Amino acid sequence: MIQGGTQLFESVSPEGNQLIIEVSEIPNYLRAVNNGNYTISASMPGHWKASYQISVNSNKITRAYSPSILAYAGSFTSATLKVDSPIQTTYYLKRKLFLVTTSINLRAKLLSDKISITY
Repeated sequence: MIQGGTQLFESVSPEGNQLIIEVSEIPNYLRAVNNGNYTISASMPGHWKASYQISVNSNKITRAYSPSILAYAGSFTSATLKVDSPIQTTYYLKRKLFLVTTSINLRAKLLSDKISITY
């Protein structure tokens, strides 16, 4: 990721719906290039949007904070943000639409000097 940059990715969910994933750095010019704060977000346009922030220092995730979810259709029945390990965080979500409940795991993982986002 370019310092101060934002990356957008488009993907398709297992159900065939469009997903938009975004990673953006929260600038802090007092830190080294690899250290900093990042916003991790994903959305399914017209259905939901989820995001959270992470702090990275010395190639380790030091904290995850400011979780946010928004349901445009259906509702979220649970949401838990965890630092799973020094290199991985996951926002565990349960979404209910009509009678169907699905899990969304918005995960950020440090790989060398990159952040891999999966859901």
